[in-house]
Amino acid sequence: MRSLFFNFLPLLISTQAFASSEITPMPRSPINIWQYVDDSNGLIFPNYTRPFLEILRTWEMEDWDIFEWGSGHSTIWFGSRCKSLVSVDHSAQQLQAVQSQLDDLNAMNVTLKLRSPSAPYEIDHGGEASSLVKAIDEDDRFYDCIIINGSFHRNACAVYALKHIKKYGVIILNNANQASAGINSWPTFKLLNEYEHYSIWQPGHPDWRTDYWLMQ
Repeated sequence: MRSLFFNFLPLLISTQAFASSEITPMPRSPINIWQYVDDSNGLIFPNYTRPFLEILRTWEMEDWDIFEWGSGHSTIWFGSRCKSLVSVDHSAQQLQAVQSQLDDLNAMNVTLKLRSPSAPYEIDHGGEASSLVKAIDEDDRFYDCIIINGSFHRNACAVYALKHIKKYGVIILNNANQASAGINSWPTFKLLNEYEHYSIWQPGHPDWRTDYWLMQ
C-alpha cells in the first residue's frame, strides 16, 4: 500500500491543473461523453470524474483486494489491474453483461454477486439489513480498496465499508452529494470525518465529483 501514497501525493498539489487546457488528452468513450478510454489497454475507465481518473491511473494496485458496490465498466477496468475483486449489483442483466466481458478477457480474479436492495429503494438512504449492503459481510475479509457506486443505499454501504477496509486502504465514493442526481452523502461524510478526505470535481459539470478517503 505504501506505493499509493508516493504516487498520489504529488498529484494532489496539481489537482487544479486538471480543469485547465493543459490536461493530458484522454480518448472519450463512444457510448457516453462523460466516459473515457484507457489508452494503455483499450478498456473504458470507471465512470469517475476525469481529474480523479488521472490520479487513479497512477495507483499501483496489482496486489490489491477490492470490493465494489455497483458493477460495470469499473469492474472490468479494476479487474484487469488488481489481485482480486468482488463486485455486487442488484441487476442480473448488468451482471450478465459484465460477466460476458470478463469471459472475453479470460479474467479469473473477479467474483460477481447478485444481491437485492430493500425498501425504501433509495440511492442514498435505507438498506441497512439488505442483502445488497450486507454482501460484504459474506466473506471474512478486509480490502485495500472499497468502492461505493451502486444504485441503492450508499450511506449504509459506507457503514459496512468502514468495517472491512484495511489500514492505509482507500474508500471511493462517486457522485458524492450530487444534487442533480438526488444524492445526499452527508451521513457518509460525517461517518468518515476523521479520515483524510479529497473531493475531485468534474470540469464542465455543475455538481459531479468523485471523493475518496485514506484510512490512515
